[in-house]
Amino acid sequence: MKQLTVQSGITLIEVLIGSLLGFILSLAIMSSVINSNIVNRESMKSLEISENGRFLNDILKHDISNSGFYDSLGDLPSGGASVDPCNVGLFNNSVEYPVQGFNDTNTGEMAALSSCALQLESDTDVLVLRRASSVIEVPASLPDEYHFQADYENYIVQRTVDPSLFPYANKQGAEDIRQYLVHIYYVSPCPEIDCSSSSATDVPTLKRLELDSGQFQQIVIAEGVEQFQVEYGIDRSGNGVPNESLLGANDSYIDDPNDTEMQNIVSIRYFTIIRSNVESDGYTDAGSYDLGEFGIVTGNSLGEIYKRRLFMNLARVVNIASKREG
Repeated sequence: MKQLTVQSGITLIEVLIGSLLGFILSLAIMSSVINSNIVNRESMKSLEISENGRFLNDILKHDISNSGFYDSLGDLPSGGASVDPCNVGLFNNSVEYPVQGFNDTNTGEMAALSSCALQLESDTDVLVLRRASSVIEVPASLPDEYHFQADYENYIVQRTVDPSLFPYANKQGAEDIRQYLVHIYYVSPCPEIDCSSSSATDVPTLKRLELDSGQFQQIVIAEGVEQFQVEYGIDRSGNGVPNESLLGANDSYIDDPNDTEMQNIVSIRYFTIIRSNVESDGYTDAGSYDLGEFGIVTGNSLGEIYKRRLFMNLARVVNIASKREG
């Protein structure tokens, strides 16, 4: 007699249930991966902002600290009016202003920057720093740049490759010849050279104009810089530190110095707001940012869909301040 063999298996309902559970599990895994990518992308934005802020501060702090280095020159000349920093014909008159500031790009004083032909982001500052290079040139092979030479009382700035046109000497021989450096920091609406071009990207960028072969060239320092505000520490007593004009005046740091005050700048406090280059979906910046004398700005006024961060830094103009210390 034959025995019946009972075959075991799964029913259609079980197959459907298993498929549904697998689909739910796949959705959960996919959702986790997507969320992880979003978190990673937002973390990268925050990291980019921090790195741009750190790099920008390193560049500015080094440049501010070294501004006013004029080799053998003793006391700086004074009394002359500040000049257009891009007018190379006035370089000899600019030495007495190792630091020069222009407050807010929509003010009348920006006319003094006319020859720079800058494309500027509105309501931001312009900072000019001047000094002689720390590198001593070889007289027999001078590059075609503007050069500086000085003894204790006199100096000259000129563009030439002829070392015989530099007249100053000491007991050991000719004074050193160095390149004359002029660095102009400003915020541009884009990282490209021409922001009016159709290919220009809408990313505010801190740039620097610097001399190359006797002409000013644009250098990108950091992208995403929406605000750049500068305040200047004024030494009014000749001791190398910022101090008030009157007790309680609270004006040891000011944002719009006149010519006399600019010749007595011994430290610089600067504020930057840096944002990510791309928007953050669903993000709202409800923060407020204190920019010192300029005032407080809100994330809403800047564009609330970007992540951003405020940086405040302080740097001493060592070559000026140290000569005044008792």
